Amino acid sequence: MALFRDYAHLYSTNTIPNLQEAKAIAQEVEDLKSKIASLQSQLHRHEAVMSPVRRIPVEVLGEIFSLALPVTLNEWDREQLLDFCLVCKPWREAALAARWIWASVAVDTDQISYAFEKIVFWLNRAGDTAKSLHVATKDLDDQWGECCTNLGSGCRLGGAVLAKLLTDGPMLDHLCFLCKGSDCFRNLVEAMHFYSAISKPRNRPWDCLRSLDLRFASEWNESKYSWESILRHIPSSVAALTLFLPMVYSLDDEDELPDIPLHIPSDILQRLTSVELIIPRSWSGQTLKLLHDCQNVETLSLVIIRDLHLQDPDDSVPSAPLRPTIRLPMLRTLRLIMPFRELIQTISLLETPNLATLDLTPHSDTSGFAEAVLSFVSKSACLNTLRHLIVHDCPSTEGELADLLRGLPLITHLTLKSVPGNVIQGAFKILSTPGSLAPHPLHFQLEVLELLALPQPFHFFLIRSFLPRHSRPGGLGHVDVNQKPIFNSLKKLVVTHQPMQLPFQHQRFDRDPEVRALRDSGMLINVGPWKYV
Repeated sequence: MALFRDYAHLYSTNTIPNLQEAKAIAQEVEDLKSKIASLQSQLHRHEAVMSPVRRIPVEVLGEIFSLALPVTLNEWDREQLLDFCLVCKPWREAALAARWIWASVAVDTDQISYAFEKIVFWLNRAGDTAKSLHVATKDLDDQWGECCTNLGSGCRLGGAVLAKLLTDGPMLDHLCFLCKGSDCFRNLVEAMHFYSAISKPRNRPWDCLRSLDLRFASEWNESKYSWESILRHIPSSVAALTLFLPMVYSLDDEDELPDIPLHIPSDILQRLTSVELIIPRSWSGQTLKLLHDCQNVETLSLVIIRDLHLQDPDDSVPSAPLRPTIRLPMLRTLRLIMPFRELIQTISLLETPNLATLDLTPHSDTSGFAEAVLSFVSKSACLNTLRHLIVHDCPSTEGELADLLRGLPLITHLTLKSVPGNVIQGAFKILSTPGSLAPHPLHFQLEVLELLALPQPFHFFLIRSFLPRHSRPGGLGHVDVNQKPIFNSLKKLVVTHQPMQLPFQHQRFDRDPEVRALRDSGMLINVGPWKYV
């Protein structure tokens, strides 16, 4: 105020200040800036205290952390989680309270050989949450098998520590073991016997596993006698089994492919409720034989990959003798990923009277696909139980797709992935247009329609004619009046397509009046590039 009174004439006129006045005013400007900065800092601190972030409940913060990280944490992911804990005390408390984040760990045999205590400490932070351990052998590219025979190798040293974890460590719900071959697994079993003899635990984590994932990368040295099979050591507690078997080129004698030994005790198979088999074509006969004993399985996934030495997709690999039909009375979900010929052969052998979800990914030519699938459904008598159909990369023609859907009018959930948009539109047009084969258009009970990974940008007009029309305001627009809506029960529509390359291709489906009208009627619609939907 004193400065203002001394230099009042300068504030109300355009008088140029002299040197002394200019110096005094400049100093006052700096003082005021300093006060403003101090007040601004105080304001920010007060705003931070009142920030909504501080009011986020611990449980919500834990969910945010879990969304920022994968379910199974490798070394880099674990460092990220520890960084979250170092931000502040509330964040650390939130991370520790979210016990499920700490429940699944991925390590290799080099890491596990010196980190027994760290792994135990980490998993113990998960409390009573079901725990999962993923272990991979570091020497998978060893061409001479020394990873299994050399006493100082990562396989032997890491396997010994893993055996100790499975004997004296925390209880586990799931174990995934990726190794070079059956000898690695044999080393692990022998090491567990050694530790069990020393510590004599009352309950080993190994004996309490509910889910086991065994992946053999390149070798299979199994005995031809079932009582010597390494797989007989699978714990009786296991209800979910995943088995990845090595490629055929790793076997010593390709002439004996039909006699590749694969023995899993029937009492183990009978207890399984979930089975996933990832196998080369040469194993298909042996693995399908195992399914006769899987009478309680509810989820079955079969993935058949080509052997590298079989150049022609029609090359046949002899398979072990099979009974005419494999009946799986409890099966609810069936997932098949394999060449088309193997897929047709497989479903011709299966009978699944209670099937609810059918997921099919045939490779190569798919002519006759619809006929084979409908024949399987008819033989299994599961038309009234089948509710979800998932089809990848096929059918290749609109007629095949129309025939398939016409034979399954009771499904409530349809997923088509990587099927061209013109094939989908053509099939829907066939089904919705009255003709000689169908005098009246079919009315499906479909509630969820998913068109995923369309190979070109999606145009809504491709399917608008087949959606409910009562929700459209202001007329039919581009709708073909000869085509009748066939999805009047639809509640959810999801469409994903390949990302658009050019800016002018970008479409705002939220602004489409058809989309807005359907959403206003209660339908859930998500349309966009496959990365974001």
